[in-house]
Amino acid sequence: MGKRVRLQDDCVLIDDKPTILLASSLFYFRIPQEYWYTRMKQLKVAGYNAIDVYFPWNFHELNPGEWCFDGMRDVGLFLEMASREKLYVIARPGPYICSEWDGGGIPAWLDQEKHRLRQYDDEYLKAVSRWMDRIMPIISK
Repeated sequence: MGKRVRLQDDCVLIDDKPTILLASSLFYFRIPQEYWYTRMKQLKVAGYNAIDVYFPWNFHELNPGEWCFDGMRDVGLFLEMASREKLYVIARPGPYICSEWDGGGIPAWLDQEKHRLRQYDDEYLKAVSRWMDRIMPIISK
């Protein structure tokens, strides 16, 4: 079972214990898989207890309905490694993650299908729901 996380006005409580999160961004999609564990160990040695990580949708749904979570895209393995290293994870699945990643992490094929991206558009929101249905069980595990 996971830890219980609550926010108070003046602190983060993890299992009812006030906790300071010292986080560093660590993006699995920018680091070869063979270096993930080493990077996490280095963060721990440097005093960090948490990692902040984006999950770019367009890195995992290559074409409509074509999902990839293998190799460098193995989010489950990345998160298991963080857990083994006792690193908290600040998970950021988007759908839009940042302007420095192609399309902000939103698959380009959505725009080709003429969805109104990042808007209150039924078809876009259905696609976002499909992404969340895929990524959230992996993150929550």
